[in-house]
Amino acid sequence: DSYMIPHIFSQTHSKYKTPHLTLILIGGISIFSLFFGRAMLIWISDSASFACCISYCIVSMAFVKLRKKEPNMHYKVIGFFAVVLSGFMSIMYLIPGTGCTLILQEYVIVVGWGVLGVVFALICKMKYKERFGK
Repeated sequence: DSYMIPHIFSQTHSKYKTPHLTLILIGGISIFSLFFGRAMLIWISDSASFACCISYCIVSMAFVKLRKKEPNMHYKVIGFFAVVLSGFMSIMYLIPGTGCTLILQEYVIVVGWGVLGVVFALICKMKYKERFGK
């Protein structure tokens, strides 16, 4: 356990070894979102696409940092290009008129999930102290 999310979400099913409560929560949210129509599904998918670009950029930056700490690793240039390209794709979501620009509802979803993540992180940091992120 990394203690970065509430423990209830990391519990695994005894038979299937999957985080069943997390899957039920996400499934419930997904089913609930269907009642808001096609527009809501587009907002969620656009927000998720933006989040994927941001996540890929963060992972790429971690790769570059790891590459500097471990100079004998392969792929010297790929990490840099991954940061540039994923960063560019992330910025495209924020620039008006690019065709993939987020709209107000999508910004609300992105900020809401971001705030929820920060709240979870702060709660877990206070609760698990030095075990958080280990």
